[in-house]
Amino acid sequence: MSGYKPKDQCACIGFMGEHLERIAKVCADIAAKDSTFRYQILNSKFPIYTFILVIFTGPGKEGADLAHKRATWLVKKAFPEFNLQYWVKYAKDVKDQTVEA
Repeated sequence: MSGYKPKDQCACIGFMGEHLERIAKVCADIAAKDSTFRYQILNSKFPIYTFILVIFTGPGKEGADLAHKRATWLVKKAFPEFNLQYWVKYAKDVKDQTVEA
């Protein structure tokens, strides 16, 4: 997770391996159209998830608000059939939940 400041806000969405291809494609498509959409897909330390999609949004309340907005759209609009959940954390705390491949 290099290139991100510890106080940047992140939206995290845990998901299973069978959803990887579709989630990766949607995120790549979004990033191609929106240069502010920064994300990584990392291996999860949680046994209930195979991967965690981490969306980096920036510091402070504005970053947290954008993290919630982007995660809500992905969970409710892009992937409603996957029944996903999300949470928002500081970038420095994401490393406790993931293993970089």
